[in-house]
Amino acid sequence: MNLNIKTIETPRFVIKELYKLDLPIKGGWGYSIDDACIIDKTDKSVIQGIPFDGVSVEYAFIEKRNYAELINTHYSKEVYRKTDKYYAHIECKLIKQRCFSEDGKRYDHLEFEIECVPEEIFDKLSELAKDPDKLDEVWKIHDKEKLIFERECFFDITSFYGRNK
Repeated sequence: MNLNIKTIETPRFVIKELYKLDLPIKGGWGYSIDDACIIDKTDKSVIQGIPFDGVSVEYAFIEKRNYAELINTHYSKEVYRKTDKYYAHIECKLIKQRCFSEDGKRYDHLEFEIECVPEEIFDKLSELAKDPDKLDEVWKIHDKEKLIFERECFFDITSFYGRNK
């Protein structure tokens, strides 16, 4: 299943438009080192003089990218991916992380596991869950129908790596 987002607009613009969240980022969607999401500690949106939490920016980005890939597949007139499938009950778990240097830049590479259910299954589960006596059935169906797959994301963390402020 290819979930990669392809947009003319930048990830920052898309995330701000869809989720009203202005992240201090540049670059791409993080699918490869060449498409890394660049976290910019010097961005005008960052309040200077207080500690910068770049890791929180990474996790916010990953969450919104997952939502854009699995829920908001359409944006404006442009299609992120052609599909009639949407997903719900999205959970993301970090399974591996490594920092490394390349060409004078510092990168953070995160690998994570995504768990979700197709929207039509989620709707069925939501309806069944209205009856407390059917909760065991709900979880049996959920566990049978859920999708589990791995994703990765590359971040250029040069602007804040090893800096306290």
